[in-house]
Amino acid sequence: MPLKPLLMLLAEPHHIIAIGASAGGMEEINSFFDHTPLDGVSYIIIQHLSPDFKSRMVELLARHSKLIVKEAENATVVNCNEVYLIPNDKYMTIRDGSLYLTDKENIKGPHLTINTFFNSLAADRSKKSNRDHSFRPGF
Repeated sequence: MPLKPLLMLLAEPHHIIAIGASAGGMEEINSFFDHTPLDGVSYIIIQHLSPDFKSRMVELLARHSKLIVKEAENATVVNCNEVYLIPNDKYMTIRDGSLYLTDKENIKGPHLTINTFFNSLAADRSKKSNRDHSFRPGF
């Protein structure tokens, strides 16, 4: 494998794209990933799923993507050219470029899994942006 593609597989993503979808959004997600290149970006898919629902999305989406598709695990470091899917019975957040999972509470009503993740992504990326663009005397 040439050096540049190998480095792109190992590098921190230059962008993280999060996609929130209902359980019925599979066709649109598959269509999107049919045309997604290996370009140093990582994707995180968060769905509103019942904790009892066993998703086959990793298996199904892998057929439509050149990227590595996996279900997120606790403390997973986000790498470029990978797609991470939220487990059905978890909330997911991101902090310092890693995904963290917590159990869904046993409550009646909607589980705001998409909102929870997007709020954490905004906070994490804002923190990174402030670090990357901090004042550097002499430059």
